[in-house]
Amino acid sequence: PVDLDKAKVSHALQVFRHQMSDGKAQRLPFEVGLQPRRFQQIASRFRLFWLHGSIVEIGGGSRILTVGRAAVVLPDGTLFGEGVKTRLKEHLMEECNLHTIVRLPNSVFKPYASIGTNLLFFEKGAPTKDIWFYEHRVPEGQKAYSMTKPIRLEHFQECIDWWGGKARQGREETPQAWKLSAEEVKARGYNLDIKNPHSVVDDHGDPKTLLADLARAEVETADLRDQLKAILAEALAR
Repeated sequence: PVDLDKAKVSHALQVFRHQMSDGKAQRLPFEVGLQPRRFQQIASRFRLFWLHGSIVEIGGGSRILTVGRAAVVLPDGTLFGEGVKTRLKEHLMEECNLHTIVRLPNSVFKPYASIGTNLLFFEKGAPTKDIWFYEHRVPEGQKAYSMTKPIRLEHFQECIDWWGGKARQGREETPQAWKLSAEEVKARGYNLDIKNPHSVVDDHGDPKTLLADLARAEVETADLRDQLKAILAEALAR
């Protein structure tokens, strides 16, 4: 497991608040791309402290709680990161049931950041056996979320309908939902950045055919250009 404790989580929070009050950061959730590199490093570490603190607070290191549940918001980088991130994810799956990951589109925090974001739901009481993934999509007719068209609670209605209530019963794989076992995740080195296997990959055609079509189009363009030059030359000669 990871060598982190409540004291370190508290210290990280104090450092984070100091950075905020020092004028080095103006937007707590949207530090990517806007704040100094040092702040980005601190924010990245703080996300790990926060995740570990969530495990501790719901019972992983508490003398009082033996059960509990939590949800955290994390960027894609935490899902596929290695080193301490891998150990932290292993610790999470061993100590808690990481039952659901909701994958949000890159535009959720625009214009402050354009990174993929995830909602991780887990509970204390048993280790992880299976993880359900749900891909949240931008509403039909809307290209992306923005400041004028932000994500709203009603946009999660499809996910709520699929969720299966408090007991999460009746879940099925859909074009937006899929499931992996803990063993499959372990075999991936605890990489949780798992794309939707039901997504249809755009078929752009065979590269050789595309190059041949491009060459043919260039020849036709050259012929048309020569014809246009001839027509203009004839017109100017009159």
